[in-house]
Amino acid sequence: MTKTRIIALLLVLVMVMGVILTGCTPPASNNGETNQGGETNQGGEGNQGGEGNQGGEGEIEEDLTFKLEYAEGTLLRMAAGYQKTNTAITFDSGTVSDYGTDGDITLADGKEYRTGDLKPTWVEVQNVLSVKFEDKFTGAGSAEKEFNVWKEKLDEVDMVSGSASVLTEAGTAGNLINIADYLDDMPNFKKYLEENPIVRLSITSPDENGDLGAIYFSPYFDGVNDIERMPLMRTDWVVKLLDGEGEFTAEQS
Repeated sequence: MTKTRIIALLLVLVMVMGVILTGCTPPASNNGETNQGGETNQGGEGNQGGEGNQGGEGEIEEDLTFKLEYAEGTLLRMAAGYQKTNTAITFDSGTVSDYGTDGDITLADGKEYRTGDLKPTWVEVQNVLSVKFEDKFTGAGSAEKEFNVWKEKLDEVDMVSGSASVLTEAGTAGNLINIADYLDDMPNFKKYLEENPIVRLSITSPDENGDLGAIYFSPYFDGVNDIERMPLMRTDWVVKLLDGEGEFTAEQS
C-alpha cells in the first residue's frame, strides 16, 4: 500500500470530520482565516482548501483502515496551511507566545501544547490512521507561493498547499497523482461529488475528448450553503441588548 492511498483516506477523514486547518488554536486568537489554498501531495491528493466538508452527505464507515495495508507509523510530510505558519498542522511559536504562559498553552481538552506539537485534530487523525505527521509548511504567504517553494522538490513532501491553477498545471505535467483514480477508496468524497456535479466540474481537468478527466486537488467547501452564510453571535448578548432593562449606554459598538 502506497502513501497515495493513505493520503486519499486521510483526505476523506479530514473532510468528514470537518477539520479546518486554522482551527485548533485558542479561542481567543480569533484569526478568522480559512484555508483557501489547495493541498495536494506529491501524488496530487489535495485540498484546494479542503479541510471542513460542509456538504454533510453520507456518514463515514466505522473503520476504513481495514481496507488499507501499510506500515504502522508511516510518515506523511505535510506542507499544508494557509498563508501563515499559525495555520499549519502544528502550533507555531507565535501562537504559543501570544496565548500561552511559560512556553505552552492549555486548550479545552485540558492538555498542554508547545511549539511544534500537533494540533488536537491532527493528533486524532494521526491516531485513527496510525501514521505520523511531519509539519513541512513554510507559511510562504499564499497557497501559490507555498507550492512554488516545493515545486522543484516534491519528493520531499507528501501533501502541499497550492492554488487550483498551479496544481492543475503541475498535475497535467505529470508531477501530481490523479486522485480521480482513487475515488473508490474515498466513498464519502465520491458521493459528495456525485451529488454536487458543479463541484466535480470545478476541480476536474477535462480530457482530450472534453469529458471529465483528472482531479489534482480536492475542493474548498466553504460557501456551499454552510456556516459562512449564517450570522454568528452570542445570543445571550442579543437578548440582553434587545430585551434587557435599562438604557444601552455603550459609547462604541
